[in-house]
Amino acid sequence: MKSRQLGQHGESLARVFLEQAGFEILQCNWRYGQFGEIDIIAYSPKTLTLKFVEVKTRRNTKYGEAHEAITPVKQEKIRILAEAYLATQPDFQYNQVSFDVITVVHQNNGQPPVITFYESAF
Repeated sequence: MKSRQLGQHGESLARVFLEQAGFEILQCNWRYGQFGEIDIIAYSPKTLTLKFVEVKTRRNTKYGEAHEAITPVKQEKIRILAEAYLATQPDFQYNQVSFDVITVVHQNNGQPPVITFYESAF
């Protein structure tokens, strides 16, 4: 599987994970011009939380844990993108915002990928 396909597969697994956990998926790969994209924007009707989710997918942990790839620079970029998204949704009702991370790590032994959900990661 090529890197792009691997990433798309990881995002698909993350969406299913969030839906099974009771979240509504509002947007996938939401872009703001050339500035970048937010992988998943989800909403918790239970807590009225708007979630901006970064998904990191890896074939293995040989070069480190997947969540370590979300640097302070990447975090700031996601915050700016979230502000841009909120500006496009002035009537959307929510109580709080959360910046979350989902990692998807494939296993070399043929087992299903390991999915880890880091709520309020940054």
